[in-house]
Amino acid sequence: MNNKKDSYQTGVCNIGDREVVIRQKLLLFAFASTVFFTVLVHFFNTSLLYAVLAFATLSTVITILEIKTRFCILFGVFSLYNFKEPGNLDDVTDRMCKKKDRIKALQYFISSVVITLPYVFIIWFFTR
Repeated sequence: MNNKKDSYQTGVCNIGDREVVIRQKLLLFAFASTVFFTVLVHFFNTSLLYAVLAFATLSTVITILEIKTRFCILFGVFSLYNFKEPGNLDDVTDRMCKKKDRIKALQYFISSVVITLPYVFIIWFFTR
């Protein structure tokens, strides 16, 4: 049986260590953006800023989820995986594997939205 950390597993794992490192760096930017826009909406209460806050928060939540689970949502949607150097993507060819990956990607996206929306609502509620 394959180790979760070093090989593709349908609907479970589609990124290796190097891809995780990229997401860890992205997480710093996404989290800083979320904090920045959370503070900014307290001073400039506009619909556009709430939309940007929602996007930043969603990006943060997705990135955390991808790091923890080692499953990239976009790779899942486009039937890809990578355990080599960044940019060296491999295709998932089995039809059932593609379906499982897309279902997992949808589940993770919905979970991320379910976490993001209450956060943005709470910020909106206390800044209106």
